[in-house]
Amino acid sequence: MQKTLVALGKQQTWPDSRLEILEREGWSVQFEEEWGGLAERMKADSNRLFLAKGDAINWDEMERDGVQKAKLPEGKIVIFWVQDVAQLPQEVINAPNVDIWEQNMPSSLVQKRLQWLENALSSQAHIDQLENQLREVSQQLEGAASSIRTASEEKNVLMQEIHHRVKNNLQMVSSILTLQTSKIEDRKVRELLKNAQSRVDTISLIHKKLYESESLAEINVNDYIQQQIKDLMFHFPERSQHVDIQFDIASNILLDIDRSIHLALLLNELIVNALIHAFPDSRAGAIRIQFHPDPENSYLLMVSDNGIGLPKNMQLEKSTSTGMRVIMRLVKQLEGAVKVAHSPGTSYQITFPR
Repeated sequence: MQKTLVALGKQQTWPDSRLEILEREGWSVQFEEEWGGLAERMKADSNRLFLAKGDAINWDEMERDGVQKAKLPEGKIVIFWVQDVAQLPQEVINAPNVDIWEQNMPSSLVQKRLQWLENALSSQAHIDQLENQLREVSQQLEGAASSIRTASEEKNVLMQEIHHRVKNNLQMVSSILTLQTSKIEDRKVRELLKNAQSRVDTISLIHKKLYESESLAEINVNDYIQQQIKDLMFHFPERSQHVDIQFDIASNILLDIDRSIHLALLLNELIVNALIHAFPDSRAGAIRIQFHPDPENSYLLMVSDNGIGLPKNMQLEKSTSTGMRVIMRLVKQLEGAVKVAHSPGTSYQITFPR
């Protein structure tokens, strides 16, 4: 492939001996008679190697044409073939993209300089090619990242809408149960419906907290439990009016949606059981809720009350009570274990893996 040099000046002003050396090395020389033309080619031409005689340069023209002495176009090499190096300004001599040849430089040295320049140009071309490839890859990655961000935002919006609609649907079910409960006079049946309603509201609150959260996948346990118990007390005003609820919950625990639902339903059953059975005849009392990580890479939930306590001979595994069966099933779904202390009052200690 033929290589091209662009030289300043008319062809007849260049010594034949210099042109012959270049031609022998496989270089074709093109000529620009005016500096302005050469300056434009230096800015826009795909050629990288330019040739000028120091005595032919008008430095004032060079600056007027926008090519400063000390800042020649980036990525170009300018050869100044001069009779006296002193013809060139010092800033040009020191410029990184300038090569200076003396007029009487031997032919062998010219050949070496041309070979060096050719290698330099090839290396620079390879670097430029890599830079272009990196820019293309960077643009592609930015495009892919933008698409991922867009898809993620769309997914978040969709998940928010799903959680919002689920919450609304569950609230509709809860409202229907409220209407149904208001028509029932039997206290036991009414409390059964209220218990069912509290379970629906427990799950509804999970979805409400999820669409309000930033992650849409995890829930702050402390925030959730505080709100859950407040709502639960509203469902059982007669049972809870003389019961004090005490909280001891770690503030920074986040749980995914599945475990949040199981934990919330479990807590719902434990609190409802305590309200209904631990404090008969609206007697005063206290329920304490504790939730912390423990040293054995587990979570510890403790719900205790100072009520009348469970029957001494009661065994959870053999209980036929619906509430107790629900508690045991939820503990199993959490892959946990439960211990019960019967007196004083009742205390449930439940552990499950983090």
